[in-house]
Amino acid sequence: TFPSLDDSSTITLSVIVPAYNEEERLPTMLDECLDFLESRSSIPYEVIIVDDGSKDKTSEIGLKYGKKFGSDKVRMLTLAVSRGKGGAVREGMLRARGSQLLFADADGATTFSEIVKLEEELSKIDQDGQGIVCGSRAHMQDESIAERTLFRTILMYGFHFCVWLFAVKNIRDTQCGFKLLTRDSAR
Repeated sequence: TFPSLDDSSTITLSVIVPAYNEEERLPTMLDECLDFLESRSSIPYEVIIVDDGSKDKTSEIGLKYGKKFGSDKVRMLTLAVSRGKGGAVREGMLRARGSQLLFADADGATTFSEIVKLEEELSKIDQDGQGIVCGSRAHMQDESIAERTLFRTILMYGFHFCVWLFAVKNIRDTQCGFKLLTRDSAR
């Protein structure tokens, strides 16, 4: 049974991992994530894996981790119909128990220990229980350009310019799947 975001928090950190057909990448991400979280034994946590209607064994993998670590630490939420990444994140957030909620992509593109930096920044800006901190891969931009085709690089810069022009001017990497927010902000 999942609690509601409207309930009071009962743990410090909820990690929401949206996953669609991630049976290949999910174990690597979960191993890194759970190794790090277990090393911080004084901080109660949960990991909620949200399977967004996968056709592969994503849910089976999540359930294995739930058995290994216990359902109080790793919970699997399987959506029968895909709601898209945003829908999967929302469903996970709505069922989180933490006072802080981290959205982390299943691809493991961000080193999980980077959460410490997000926690430090969130503690600086938390105003009356409100705060959101976004991770960034902007410092890796030069490395990743070499792995993209010229066309994809042009599309990427065009997208970033449109986001900057029409929406967010002070966040360099809006698409980074590593965001930490307070429970109140998630509501």
